[in-house]
Amino acid sequence: MSGITFSYVPGKCLICQVKPASINLFCEDCAPKSNKTVTIDEQTALLRRITNQTILIKDMKPGETGYTEANSIFEIENCLFIVGSNYVSPEKNGQKTAKITMEEGYVVIHRQTVDEDGILPELPDDLEEGVLIFQAVISD
Repeated sequence: MSGITFSYVPGKCLICQVKPASINLFCEDCAPKSNKTVTIDEQTALLRRITNQTILIKDMKPGETGYTEANSIFEIENCLFIVGSNYVSPEKNGQKTAKITMEEGYVVIHRQTVDEDGILPELPDDLEEGVLIFQAVISD
């Protein structure tokens, strides 16, 4: 797996690595500007985007968005599912063109990023026993 090498110095800002950071990953100057407090899960999602870190779908946090292969999605009896052991990237690249968002207990598939004819009509043949599968819905 290729990616950006990122070094983190405990107690220093993740971006500038100069100014001290408290419990957060960023100093006051580099922290995302918002009217709300940024949670640890939101900081983790931001770090994944900054470093272009590829993770498994099952490791995504609610509200986190990424791209995966369309062949991760399958349909059984008019219900959509997505394989949790497939990788998701924070950016569209190569075969990872289907945009998904993890919600609490299910995955949202963004309609404009996946060819619905490409959704597998049944459980993939090469699916390993015991793999996590999430219910999915298609959204505009």
